[in-house]
Amino acid sequence: MFAAIGLEPTEPVSFLDVAVKDLHVDMIYSHSGAGVVVAALLVAGIVHGVWRRRFLSAWCAGLVAVHWLCDLVSGFAHEAFVAGSPKIGLDLYATRPELAFIVEAAFAGALVAWFVRHERLAGRPVRSRMQVALVAVFVGGGLSMIPTVSTSLRQLVG
Repeated sequence: MFAAIGLEPTEPVSFLDVAVKDLHVDMIYSHSGAGVVVAALLVAGIVHGVWRRRFLSAWCAGLVAVHWLCDLVSGFAHEAFVAGSPKIGLDLYATRPELAFIVEAAFAGALVAWFVRHERLAGRPVRSRMQVALVAVFVGGGLSMIPTVSTSLRQLVG
C-alpha cells in the first residue's frame, strides 16, 4: 500500500520487471518495529470496530506481528524500531533468495498441515482435493517464485 502511494518506493516499479536480486525496497513505515506496532494496533482497532470481539482483534494484531517476524527470517533486514536504528533479520532476500522462498514454502506447508489437522479434530475434515489445492497454492506459490531470483516475470513469460 505504501509503495502504491509513494511512501515506500520500490525499484523496479513494475512487479513484472522484478528479479529479486535487483529489487530495492525501503519499507521504513510498514516493516520497521515501530511501523509494525502501529499497523498491528490499527488493524486491531478496525477489527474491533467492525466485529466488537477482543479475541479476534488481538488475533489479527498478532498476525501482523507474526508477518514481521517471518519477514525477519526469510525477507529483507529491517530497522529494529525506527529509521536509523540497527537493521535486524537474516536478510535472505538479499543474500540467499532461493533459500528464502524454500523457507517460506516450508512454513506455508506447516500452516496447511496445521489447518487440515485442526479442521479434522473439529469434525470438519478437509477433502483431499482441497488439501492438494491448498498445498499447490501456498507451497507451490512460494516455490514458484524461485525463478524470479535472477529473471523477471516479464522475461520468464516472454
